[in-house]
Amino acid sequence: MIVAAVVLGIGIQVPNVANLDGSTAAILDRTVNVMSGHISLSPTDDAYVHNMSSIVEIVEGLPWVEGCLPRTYAPAIIRSDGHSTGMDLIGILPVREGRYSHLNEYLIEGRFLREEDRSDELENVTVLGDELAEKLGAELGDWINVTLTQKVWSLRVVGIVNIGIGGVDERAIFIHKAKIDALFDLTDSATEVLVRTDDPFHIGPRVRELRAMFPNLQVKSWKEKMAYVEDITDSNERIKLISQAMTLVGVMVPVAVLMYVNVKARRREIGILLATGANPGDVFRIFLFETLIIGIIGVIGGVALGAGFCLYYMYYPVVNRPNFVVRPLLRLSTFVIPAVIIFFATILAGLYPAVRASKVDPVEAIWKE
Repeated sequence: MIVAAVVLGIGIQVPNVANLDGSTAAILDRTVNVMSGHISLSPTDDAYVHNMSSIVEIVEGLPWVEGCLPRTYAPAIIRSDGHSTGMDLIGILPVREGRYSHLNEYLIEGRFLREEDRSDELENVTVLGDELAEKLGAELGDWINVTLTQKVWSLRVVGIVNIGIGGVDERAIFIHKAKIDALFDLTDSATEVLVRTDDPFHIGPRVRELRAMFPNLQVKSWKEKMAYVEDITDSNERIKLISQAMTLVGVMVPVAVLMYVNVKARRREIGILLATGANPGDVFRIFLFETLIIGIIGVIGGVALGAGFCLYYMYYPVVNRPNFVVRPLLRLSTFVIPAVIIFFATILAGLYPAVRASKVDPVEAIWKE
C-alpha cells in the first residue's frame, strides 16, 4: 500500500507535467515561433527596415541567435469566384522560413513556396491559410485576384496551410518576399525582421542588448507583442506547481499514516529489539531505512508507470483537434523533478513514525502487546 501511494504519485505527476509542457510547446510553436518571432525589429518612423542584409548579418552573429526572418507585409483585398475579403499579404523567404519558423510543416495541401518562385519569368504563386481558402472557395490550382496599391495581381494557389490561429488562417496569404518587394520597389528592406533565439523564455536581457545595438529600430519581445500567449504559458506553470503540491500532500499523508500504523502493529517486535541490546538510534535507522527502500522502489515503479502513460498519450493525445494537437513533451526534468520531490516527501513522511518507533518502551511493548 505504501509503495503503491508513491508509485501512483509519480506515475500521475509525470504525464501531467509532460502534457502541460507539451501544451506550452504547441502554443509557442503556432504563435511565437511561426508568426511573431522571439524578438522583432521594426521601424520607428519609416515604413520599412532598410539595410536589411547588414542588420540580419549583425544579429545572426550573436551567439544566442539561431536565425532571422525578414518579412514584408501589406494589407490587400482578395477576390475569387465572386467572393472578396480583406487579408494580409505576407512576403517571406521560403528557405529561411523552413529553417527557423518551420511554417512549411503546417502545410495540409499542395506544396510550400520555393526559392525559384521569386523569378519574374514564372507565374505568381501563393500559399493560403485554410480558413481563407474555404471562405473564398479557392482550391489548389485556382487563380485569385489580389488588389493592392490600386493594382490587381493574379496569383495561383499552390498550397494551403493550417497554423491553428484563426486570425492567421482566415487572413494570411503567403508569397515570395521578392515578389512583393518588386511590387513596392523595395531593395534590401523589410517591414519587420523576426529573430529566433535559443531560449524564448529568458528574453529580457537580449531585447535590451538589441535595443542598444539598434537605437533607431523598435525592438520588442514576443511577450510584449503577444501578452495573451505569456498568460497562457504562465497559467500552465502555475497549474504544474499546484498539481505538484497536491501530489506532495497526497503522497505524504498516506505514507505517514501507513508507516505509523506499521509501527503500532510492530510494537512487540520493537520492544524485543530494544530488550536484546538495540538502542533507540538503531530502531530509528531501521524504520528510516525501510522508508528509504519504499521510496526507491516507488520511484522506479512511478517513473515506469509515468513513462507508460506518456507513451499512451503520444498515440492518444489529450487534445487532438484538426488544427491543434497536444502531445507530451518528454525531457529529463519531466521524470527527475517529480521523482525527486516525491522521494524526499516519502522520506520526510517516514521520519515521525521512525521517531515514534525509537521511543517505544520495551517493557510496556513486550508485556502489554
